[in-house]
Amino acid sequence: ILQSMFANPRTTFHGDHYRVTDAPLFPKPVQSPLPIFIGARKSKGMRLAARYGQEWNTTDFNWIVESPGKEPHEVMRLFQRACADEGRDLGSIEASTLAFLAFEDDRAAAGQAEFYRKHRGQLPVIGNSNALCKAVERVEAAGFSQICACSVTLGVNYDGIRRGMERFMKEVGARF
Repeated sequence: ILQSMFANPRTTFHGDHYRVTDAPLFPKPVQSPLPIFIGARKSKGMRLAARYGQEWNTTDFNWIVESPGKEPHEVMRLFQRACADEGRDLGSIEASTLAFLAFEDDRAAAGQAEFYRKHRGQLPVIGNSNALCKAVERVEAAGFSQICACSVTLGVNYDGIRRGMERFMKEVGARF
């Protein structure tokens, strides 16, 4: 439906779950085609990302922490399989992961990262810039082209997040 609405003056679609009749979309996106970003952790969502997406994102970052030094985790193998099943070249889709990273000397941010570990099951990497670089290297080696650094583990309030992001780009991002 979205692809048709982005490209056509009006869209009609009658499917099992959604129906639109003569639906307009105005103004049209500036980018054509508008990139579709699909976040998925399970195989059904990954198939949709492989079929329709220009970027796939997973929040399954725990394997970076749990399996350092091993081959790419099942999450990437599942996505590779989804691309193959959809006849899509894996290289035609940006692959990104949400990463929970915190500098160990920022006690508030490290505490926030621990909150995510305890209450959300997300395993953060808490360490100095070298430790965070190693996590980024693992992500890159696994076939991901981008990291979405979770802002709430780089700082607690607006100013802390801004400082944490700036520090991350200076101490970690600049190395890549």
